[in-house]
Amino acid sequence: FSPDYNQLSQTKIKRNKITKIPFSIQQPPIEIETEFFSNNDWQEENGNACLPSEKTSKKTNQKQKKKLVPYGCTDLRITCFP
Repeated sequence: FSPDYNQLSQTKIKRNKITKIPFSIQQPPIEIETEFFSNNDWQEENGNACLPSEKTSKKTNQKQKKKLVPYGCTDLRITCFP
């Protein structure tokens, strides 16, 4: 996904109260919601993101709202190295 840079002014930032578990997925300390374009060049292989192609990324006109939370709030925290 690629951010819609023309809509950044519409980005919603929500700051939550920090609880006993500061990186809880139920109440992360911060949430950012904005629109992203789907990117057809960035593919998935075996559940992992592949490297983007060398050619210019092709964004579609299809947008999706996505909510971003701190990495520590995710249920699965694995980074794959090639």
